[in-house]
Amino acid sequence: MNMKTILTRGETKMKGVRIFLLFFFGICMNAAVNGSIISVSFSPDGKQALSGSYDGIRLWDIATGREIRTFRGEKVINTVCFSPDGKQALSGSDDGTITLWDVTTGREIRTFKGHGRRVKSVCFSPDGKQALSGCAAPFTSERMKLWEIATGREIRTFSSVNSSDVYDLSFSPNGKQALCAAGWGNIYLWDINKGLEIRTFEGDISGGTTAICFSPNGKQALSGSYDGAVQLWNITNGREIRTFKGHKDCIRSVCFSPNGKQALSGSSDDTMKLWDITTGRVVRTFTTF
Repeated sequence: MNMKTILTRGETKMKGVRIFLLFFFGICMNAAVNGSIISVSFSPDGKQALSGSYDGIRLWDIATGREIRTFRGEKVINTVCFSPDGKQALSGSDDGTITLWDVTTGREIRTFKGHGRRVKSVCFSPDGKQALSGCAAPFTSERMKLWEIATGREIRTFSSVNSSDVYDLSFSPNGKQALCAAGWGNIYLWDINKGLEIRTFEGDISGGTTAICFSPNGKQALSGSYDGAVQLWNITNGREIRTFKGHKDCIRSVCFSPNGKQALSGSSDDTMKLWDITTGRVVRTFTTF
């Protein structure tokens, strides 16, 4: 089975997946990209993908692996994601800006300004009306922000996100809560409407948290760490359910299957693993070579 088959049959089933695996994506896409691919997002219908890299954003056709278009701009793109309807996209850059794009034309709609440092994570709310962003700004109060998509207005800043960079963010399925993965090891659950921290997750996350996502039913969460550990969490009490072991290097991305019974994790060890959530067993390992 070649890598294009793995992408088409496996990952395209994971709607809204953001996988930081330049290894897989770089092998499958037949166009030159100047620099490493830092972020990837599948369209809701699984037919297209966006990539963010050191020289901008590209839109790809999953079936053929060909580049459809390059988005205008020359910024370093750290994170990119499709809107729930697939018509727009958000990107976060090294210069601290967030850009809203028209996917069909590749043109910029508006820029969101407010972060003082590079933006490392962006995500749409389930209804596509709001967005969360997180940045690398330790020891400041500008790390996590909520935005209104229609106007670009900053709704609020979540000012008590400890003292660490925000590596990843995830909206709950109902859009009322959000998870924040802080690189120095903490996971926070937030009330979006009130802007208040609900709890900090308790468990062995000393390796530093690099990736986070809600389960489809909103009752569990999956996280990835610098040390290669993937962990399953109970949202209600913030406690660890189990640890999935098998990766040998930093976890770059995690996601649940649509039915919540399986999960994917991508790692710097050049592998992607498919897990059984109930047992913690590795169902399959995808390698780049």
